[in-house]
Parts: sequence; structure tokens; C-alpha cells
Amino acid sequence: MKISVLILTHNRPQLFKRCLDSVTHAYRYWKTDLEVLVNNDSDDITELYHDTVTYSYNKSDNLSDLYRDLFERATGDYVYFLEDDDVMSIDFFYEVSKRQADIMYFNYIPHKWEQSMIGFFEYTNKKCTKDEFLDRYDDHHFQFSQIFFKKKCLDINQFPTDNNLHNDFKIFQRLKGSFVTIPKFLYRQTTDGGDNISFKSLNKDERWIT
Repeated sequence: MKISVLILTHNRPQLFKRCLDSVTHAYRYWKTDLEVLVNNDSDDITELYHDTVTYSYNKSDNLSDLYRDLFERATGDYVYFLEDDDVMSIDFFYEVSKRQADIMYFNYIPHKWEQSMIGFFEYTNKKCTKDEFLDRYDDHHFQFSQIFFKKKCLDINQFPTDNNLHNDFKIFQRLKGSFVTIPKFLYRQTTDGGDNISFKSLNKDERWIT
């Protein structure tokens, strides 16, 4: 399979470097046909030229426009949206390569654990269809990087166009194809929801959490 990892970054150079390095480490652990597409909407990031990375420089206050552009340019069979403040697990490509499903859903290690997350993460132990999964699903803790899917599963005409923080979940709902849950923690979320990249005033290096 060919995999397209899609990353938006905006004025978070240390976080972005760590994110991109994690992709490289996962690739070295389990090599696959890989491309990394980065939209660099920044004024203070020195680019990291890894062999598989292609940069674009679109600027927009509407994140949906930037996500859509990366999605359209992706040439992989599968696409994966990774936030620039998150860290991919070293066995990420190994775990997804073992599955044959069109849509894969998995857990993440959160920045802060909440009691309600215990039940939320137990969803990955359920063997069911995507519709059955969503019928019981609470999207309060949902993160876009929890889904890895074939590009053909999403019609580009169904891609959200507004700048809504819940668009990532809308994409999850609109995906069509075979579905599997992976009971693994395949990436680490390193900042909390208040630091979402939608808010430019919060895009500062001091948000970096080791």
C-alpha cells in the first residue's frame, strides 16, 4: 500500500520537527511506500527536508481549505492526517499494514487523562460495522488522527468547506467502506484541545509540552 501522511503546520517549529521525526522513525521501523505532504502556513519554521516530504505554502483562515488541498494532492492509496503537535508511534506503519480494511480507527495517548476516556477507548474492542460503531459513539474525545482510511472512501464533494472544529468528525461519519477498530495506541497527543491550531493567538512555541 502507498500511504500519504498529511500535516498542517503553523508557527510551531519544535513541535513540527518532533512530529516529522516521529514519522521518520516509524518508517525506519516498518518501511512502506510513503509520501509526506506538509502545508507550511508559517513565518518562523525552518523546513526539514526529509526524503519523502513535499511542502506547499497555502495560507487560509479556513482550515478546511488547507486540509482539502492536501487531500486532493495526496497520491497514496491511504491517507492519514497527523497534527503537527502529535507524535506517531514507532509501530504505526506496521500496525496499519497488517490490516486490510478501508477505514481503520484506533486510540491515542492523551495529554491529560479523564475518567470518561476509559469507556471511550474501550470502543476499539468492539467488532462491528462502522454504522453500529457510530450508533454508540460519543465524539467528545474524538481526534482526527484516530482514523486512517483509503482515499477513495471519501468523495471530495463531501469534504467540509466551512471552518468548523467538528469537521474532522463529519469526515469520519461520511467515510464509506469496510471498517475495523485497532485496540492500540498509535499516536500521542501532546497538547490539549485549547491549543487547537484553529486559534492563531495560541500558536506559540511555549505551548510545547515534552
